[in-house]
Amino acid sequence: MRTQEVSPRVRVIRATVTIVAVLVAVALVLWWWEEQRINPTTDDAFIEANIVGIAAQVSGPIVRTSVVDNQEVRRGDLLFEIDPRPFELAVSERRAERDLAAQDVEAYAAQVEVARADVATREAALFYATQYLERLQPLVEKSFVTRNALEDAATKVREASSALQSAVRTLEAAQATYGQAGDANSRLRFAQAALDEAELRLSYTRVQATVNGYVTNLNLPVGTYVNEGVRLFALVDRDSFWFSARLKETFLDRVRPGQPATITLNSYPDRPFRGIVQGVGWGIYQPDGATVGLLPEVDPVVYWVRLAQRFPVRIDFLERDPARPLRVGGNGWVTIHTGDVDVDSAFGPALVPSGTAEVDGLDTPVPEAPGFGSGVEE
Repeated sequence: MRTQEVSPRVRVIRATVTIVAVLVAVALVLWWWEEQRINPTTDDAFIEANIVGIAAQVSGPIVRTSVVDNQEVRRGDLLFEIDPRPFELAVSERRAERDLAAQDVEAYAAQVEVARADVATREAALFYATQYLERLQPLVEKSFVTRNALEDAATKVREASSALQSAVRTLEAAQATYGQAGDANSRLRFAQAALDEAELRLSYTRVQATVNGYVTNLNLPVGTYVNEGVRLFALVDRDSFWFSARLKETFLDRVRPGQPATITLNSYPDRPFRGIVQGVGWGIYQPDGATVGLLPEVDPVVYWVRLAQRFPVRIDFLERDPARPLRVGGNGWVTIHTGDVDVDSAFGPALVPSGTAEVDGLDTPVPEAPGFGSGVEE
């Protein structure tokens, strides 16, 4: 069977189509690469937020739970309450000790006054005995009084002086026992500090929300005994949501803080969100070369293909939609609009907030992104 020969014209057409297809493919690859450099996009991204662990600061059984799982709370709302009775008794005991300390201080103050009065009496006695001795001395020379009377007067001066010194020491001891006057008194301050601590621990029996957020992973029935410092559940801080994107290092040369970004979430594909680059991570963990003991660990392998590392890029939301709430861990993709960037310039600081916007009813600072107007889409 004879094979049909292909005409030169067909060969030219086939070669032309092949070349055009290759050129188009190369052009598309180059376009995609340039587009990724100018507007890097990744779907290796997810929502993050600050997670606040809730723990009791005192131990005891729970007598009341005021929230349910997944409930929204505001800062200061009561979450649960621990049995306050032991702590109320401690407050009463410390208050009684404070009152007793105040009574003791009053008694010490009275002792100081008594000692001070005794010193004044001894000073007067010494002054009188000294004057009497001075009056007798010229009379002895004229033989109006005997020398025995003069010696008795001198003895009384010495006794009065000794009594005064003893009274002064007693006053000093009373003053040392009494301490400082008023609220500066150490006994009163110690008793008041103990009372303040008891009242503080009593206040800890009412566990309140420290941030505006959402209750997560709550399973805390009444009667559960909780220990001090043990985290029981979490609050997702509703004012701290950001989008964490993992970008290849080959596309990071144009990314700068303050650049606008478009965030699209898998849960709301029809509603893109505006964002702004807050910063690029400065490091990731590298298992190959990590120090084990005192020496680095190096894998004895040869890499034929070296994959580009991915670094986290934090992107803050510039707007929130009450009808489309954000959830930690939600996936999506993001495009960063780098625009005209001098790749030789240093990374600048993140933008300083220049305005406020109402986010879910709260006043939240919002920075102005290049290419985007500030504000929140209603």
